[in-house]
Amino acid sequence: MGSSASLLHRTYFAQFFLSLHLFSVLYLASSFIAAQVGVRWVTPLVAGGALVSFIGIVWLAPLFVRSARSLAHFLAWWVVAEALLYSVFLFIEGQPSSPITSLLLGGAFLLSQATYLLGVYAIDLALERLVGDHEGVTGRVRTTALTLMNAALVIAAALSPLLAGRFSYGAAYLFGIAVLLPLALIAPSLRIPLAPAVTAAPSLLTSLRTLMARKPLRDAYLLQIGLRTFYAWMVIYTPLYLHATLGFPWEQLSWVFVVMLLPFVLFERLVGWLADTRWGEREFLFAGFGIIALSVAFFPLLRDASLLLWAVVLFLTRTGAAIVEAASESYFFKHTNADGDGIIALFRSTRPVALFLASAASGMVTLLSGSIAQSFWALAALMAGFGAYALFLKDTEPTPSS
Repeated sequence: MGSSASLLHRTYFAQFFLSLHLFSVLYLASSFIAAQVGVRWVTPLVAGGALVSFIGIVWLAPLFVRSARSLAHFLAWWVVAEALLYSVFLFIEGQPSSPITSLLLGGAFLLSQATYLLGVYAIDLALERLVGDHEGVTGRVRTTALTLMNAALVIAAALSPLLAGRFSYGAAYLFGIAVLLPLALIAPSLRIPLAPAVTAAPSLLTSLRTLMARKPLRDAYLLQIGLRTFYAWMVIYTPLYLHATLGFPWEQLSWVFVVMLLPFVLFERLVGWLADTRWGEREFLFAGFGIIALSVAFFPLLRDASLLLWAVVLFLTRTGAAIVEAASESYFFKHTNADGDGIIALFRSTRPVALFLASAASGMVTLLSGSIAQSFWALAALMAGFGAYALFLKDTEPTPSS
């Protein structure tokens, strides 16, 4: 891997700015949609976005990366597409509400959900190419990438709510466009091949059969569904609950979100190292889901709590999530390689699958209970179930560091 070190570092750089762009409106999107077309459209648009995203990652992503051939070519058109989509959101905010602007908002949102995962998928394949057969460093490489990605998430969570609160939602989208510039500058140097010499993309059915036939891959997929369901549930309903229901202003929520996301930066690299060299992933997955379940169960009890207490409990939820994310990424990528790009696409499809499931399930629970708060108890029970499932994993063998 020594000769690839420079490319690996540049890929990390690209990962950071790509993530900073994608996360620039992550915690604002549902509130932006509600402000433009009404809160009743949030769940249908999120569910529709999940379907489009699934189609994009499973069917279109392998075709796109094989057409682009290298990460440099892929990012060239991806940066342009993302800048255009964010420009549409900027335009919509300045327009009076009408059927045309509503359709434009819906279309741009659906497309953005598809392009979101295309960029993540391309970085995945590039990292797998650079790791090659050196699976003993997979946990460290993957969690380094995750740490940089989540550092971008912390920065975006700090700045975007402040921009939205002091100026407008459009200011956050403008920030998202601005951070594409460093990505555009580094992209031409990333001539990392994304596709193998064979040009035919694997079919969905072939990839699905491989996934289901190999228990470690199947387990990793199901546990990733659990983690992504937690993320989706929280991204949709936590900002709405804290801002719209409890009335906390965006300026105050920005520091809460920063504290909440710190575990991703603090713990994931350590978990990756320990999974590579000490214990494997099973224990981390069980503990992580357990921490998520216990902390989320407190949400309905915190209606009159201070922001400081909310920050502590949210920090605990992401501590569990950081542990699960690091361990599940390490576990999955130790059982696949870059030539399994159809399998990697399916693994990344957990995001839209979970987003669809979370929007449907949380929407149903909220409808039946009449309260967003009550839906968090259902989420806690679900996370406890995934933690129990993790106990039955066949663990990987650690490779002691020299």
